[in-house]
Amino acid sequence: MNQIVPTHLNGKVDYVLNNLARLSPREKSVLRLIVRGGNAKQIAGELHLSPRTVETHRERVIMKLGADGTLDLLATLLQAFSEHRINDFAEWRDIMRPDPQFTGFPPVNLKENAESELSRH
Repeated sequence: MNQIVPTHLNGKVDYVLNNLARLSPREKSVLRLIVRGGNAKQIAGELHLSPRTVETHRERVIMKLGADGTLDLLATLLQAFSEHRINDFAEWRDIMRPDPQFTGFPPVNLKENAESELSRH
């Protein structure tokens, strides 16, 4: 009765876990950083890509894994992790666990970003 993740995700868990292998190495890298809470600009900085390229990879991950969006994808991965089903996939075993070497993304200067966007238009 007190479910954290809705039951409609149960079928998606199977689909997502069975399709993780379809992701390219770059898509896997982007997914790992999405799970760690990065936005497109932060992930782009970490992977030395443009934010638009990160968005394209994110969209492909969502499409390949059959999610309805980023939040749906994260909820499905969380469900898989909570059921200990992701442990069957050696490559993804640690994706949802904290990484002691990961110190977080650098802070984003929202004022600088807004000024940069305004100057481009």
